[in-house]
Amino acid sequence: MTLLPSEAESKGVASKSAILTGYPRFVEDKTVFNGFILLPISTGKVTTFVMIPIMDKYDIYELKDESSSEKTIIANVRGSKSLPVELSRFGGILKETSLDKEG
Repeated sequence: MTLLPSEAESKGVASKSAILTGYPRFVEDKTVFNGFILLPISTGKVTTFVMIPIMDKYDIYELKDESSSEKTIIANVRGSKSLPVELSRFGGILKETSLDKEG
């Protein structure tokens, strides 16, 4: 499924693959997005999950298209080359997020 960032929430389906095209902008403020990922750790027959803050493993970018001020969030592996602020295409799996009490 190919979407604009402004369509990701309304037309995208969580846990499905998607291609988004837009302009990435690096989010420097680490308080803007403070979600967690669950990392499975297997030890023989037992698998446990460890919660790791997303900002520890990924660089966070806001992705927006030209026709809308709406944006979506994308994550790129921490330490990789910074994404240029130019029209770019990204593929991945859509994840569902929710707002905290302060929005």
